[in-house]
Amino acid sequence: MPTLDRLPNRDGGSPLPTPPRRPGDARASATACCTWPAERRTPARARAFARSRLAAWGVGEATAESADVVISEFVTNTVVHSGASELTLRLFRGPSELRIEVVDSGRWRRPNARPARDGSMAESGRGLWMVETLTQRCGLHHTRHGTTAWALLAAV
Repeated sequence: MPTLDRLPNRDGGSPLPTPPRRPGDARASATACCTWPAERRTPARARAFARSRLAAWGVGEATAESADVVISEFVTNTVVHSGASELTLRLFRGPSELRIEVVDSGRWRRPNARPARDGSMAESGRGLWMVETLTQRCGLHHTRHGTTAWALLAAV
């Protein structure tokens, strides 16, 4: 059975396929997807949507908190930097993994945020660095249709 991080990214509005549910496995695959306008209040809406889904799926508190940060960063970057009019949050729950995707029709790039020589960090540009430290894997996938920001967390 393939793991979620090996499934291909798509640019359309439908979620990626997930592995089939194993009989008796309550933590087996589940998906959730929602689309909103790319506006200032969307990060809060996306976090609330994800929290409700993750709680229903029995995802642990530590993973849910990390997912909250990842979703905030990805959705905020879309709202602020992509130029897209809307975005889609897609969540995929596997037996041991949680994949988060934010898909938009814009094009944003990774900032090269690094701690300054004095140990401080710039006021902006450090969010993707935080995402990298919280996740098993993450990345940006650009196509002619837009950008998909994705992250993979252990779903414990």
